[in-house]
Amino acid sequence: MVADFLGDLNVLDPQSVELVFGFKSSDFLAIHPGAIIIAEASGVSELGNEYFCYKAEVTELKMMGLVMRYTLNASGVAMKVDTLNKPSNKRWEIGAEVKFQVDSSDVVVLNDR
Repeated sequence: MVADFLGDLNVLDPQSVELVFGFKSSDFLAIHPGAIIIAEASGVSELGNEYFCYKAEVTELKMMGLVMRYTLNASGVAMKVDTLNKPSNKRWEIGAEVKFQVDSSDVVVLNDR
């Protein structure tokens, strides 16, 4: 299963939403790759309750000028994540077990209502 991409958005169908986030949805969800934070898999989140936090594995890394684009495997769903390419940011290796965090306000519900 792979999330579809519309421009620079991760677009998850209802089945992918359930696989990644663990809840049922009749709607598609969209998340911008720059809105996702990657952290140590074993670390404790200090971002607060408004953040969703899930485990994943780094499966791809591309240097795109000022941006590092990671692809994460989150329960069989590919998620794109963009971070700034600067020396002070941790560079995640392919195969690394990580967690990704998303502020609930950065999750857009796509529906036709």
